[in-house]
Amino acid sequence: MTKVEENQIVQDEQIDDVLQSVSDEFLKKKNRKRKITLAIISAVILAFSIVIITLSCVRVDLKPFFIEEPTQFSINIDGKTLYYDSSDENYNEFYSEFIKTFEITYMSAIFTGCLQDYKIVETSSNFYKNNTVNSAISSDMSSLLGSNYVHLYYIAEQKLYNANGQVCTSKYNSSQELKYVDIYFPLSTEDQIKDLTFYFGAYGDSQPRITKLTIKINSYSLYNYLINQ
Repeated sequence: MTKVEENQIVQDEQIDDVLQSVSDEFLKKKNRKRKITLAIISAVILAFSIVIITLSCVRVDLKPFFIEEPTQFSINIDGKTLYYDSSDENYNEFYSEFIKTFEITYMSAIFTGCLQDYKIVETSSNFYKNNTVNSAISSDMSSLLGSNYVHLYYIAEQKLYNANGQVCTSKYNSSQELKYVDIYFPLSTEDQIKDLTFYFGAYGDSQPRITKLTIKINSYSLYNYLINQ
């Protein structure tokens, strides 16, 4: 073997060593990048899983914030009338069921659109038959309620509030704050989330009108509880 051939072999080996070194370094960087990417993906998946679990466990109360515990509940259901007030032995059990009706997980609320802000709609229809507070409800109200409904009665005047926390005023006279002592809402006989409308006998300085507030909720659990009483 000539000297030139020996030198060529040495050069080829050196080139192979350099290429191998470059290849090893490239593979190391590639593996390091892959590990970092996998770590980031794992962290994102873990964080997302925690959020999903939290949203599936934490419950939100969809009952309008200003609707307080009433003086008395009266319920018309399947042709009979039930009454509940704080002096009743089974009142706490009923009130617990009433509150749970409006509770739903954040996850369900998000996917069913239940978290939308409510709107208050003041109609021109009379709430009471004789246009006076505490009298019987009008035929218009009766037709809206059907045969299964809940009545919340307050001995003291309550105020209506918009979703933004401001007191609701009459669209017929903006200087009049809307007040009420009666709320009605129909009970659903279907086990599904759907629109539920509260009907207020709202008044300012004028006659009480049917005033509506609608949310999305499943009220079947309350209906199911009541038909077994």
